[in-house]
Amino acid sequence: MKILLATGIYPPEIGGPATVIADLKQVLHAQGHEVKVLTYGEAREESDVVCVPRSGSVATRYFRFFLAMRKLLTPESVVMTTDVFSVGLPVRFALIRKKNKLIIRLGGEWFWEDSVEKGRVFIPLKDFWRDNRWSWRRWLARLNYGWQLKRAETIAVTSDMLACVLRIICPPATGKITTVGNFAAPQVCAAKNGAHPHQPLRLLYVGRFARVKNVPFLAGVIKILDDEGTEVACIFAGDGPTMAQTKEILRQTENIKFLGNVPQEKIAALLDGCDLLVLPSLSDVCPNIVLEALACNVPVLMTKEHGLPSGLGGIVELSPLDQPAWIEVIRRLSGTEEYTRVREQIGLPINKPQLGLLELLAAI
Repeated sequence: MKILLATGIYPPEIGGPATVIADLKQVLHAQGHEVKVLTYGEAREESDVVCVPRSGSVATRYFRFFLAMRKLLTPESVVMTTDVFSVGLPVRFALIRKKNKLIIRLGGEWFWEDSVEKGRVFIPLKDFWRDNRWSWRRWLARLNYGWQLKRAETIAVTSDMLACVLRIICPPATGKITTVGNFAAPQVCAAKNGAHPHQPLRLLYVGRFARVKNVPFLAGVIKILDDEGTEVACIFAGDGPTMAQTKEILRQTENIKFLGNVPQEKIAALLDGCDLLVLPSLSDVCPNIVLEALACNVPVLMTKEHGLPSGLGGIVELSPLDQPAWIEVIRRLSGTEEYTRVREQIGLPINKPQLGLLELLAAI
């Protein structure tokens, strides 16, 4: 089988799509398939990876990607894309009047995230697409989604949450959507001694400092707790545009550390030293860090707007905009009785078998 994998990023760049496509390419090669990767960025050493420069305007980049895809296409090629904008649009144009089968693999919803980052909205993902008020930007995005999803043979998403959102955006594509989880088997940390929280309670945030991650909200919660005399400690691992705001909110608060970006291999050690992982994101489509925390026997306080499997024990879910609720829960978890109760609920259930990307390609 001839397979073209179109992705916006690829190793050595870091990100979910880069890792997924690199791993998929390796496995497909081992199975004897002819695979080419088309991506943005600097030229790679691999002969089967074709790169399109990111220089120039958006239209210029898209046109280059379109031309590269048309050059690589053969009548037998099966095409997989990893978004419906930077990669999806030029690929969709390249497939006009072509009969190639198309698979769309999505791990997030870029348009909502871009709208939050640019300050147009500050609401969770599902609420954003359920909002029927007129917006020309959202109308164009919905039109683009429909144009691509209806053309696709299969739409693979990383969580049921994203599947629900796509059904809202483009109801006619409902029958093509399937959930393909990318949750890696977590590495279990060393067992903790006892179930008692440290004093003060040790919180940990791991992730980007983007507006959608809502980290200044968490900083405000910690600040109020500190002002009222409920002392907590918190380590922030990550970087991004809202870090300066977060630091300013916590400027006079003790027991706060900002580590910047932390290599993946050091995350387990951070989890092993904390009492509670906190993720206040407006929405989190696929937060693998939660599974890693639970595997380390660390309870999680997180947004209720997430795409994890239901039934995970050891998680407290709250609205990402309800500050009093976050304050109250952290205050209660600072006590041994409530903390022990939540921690004892930890247990990773066996997920239902899900169709994988390899099975999807084999079924085409």
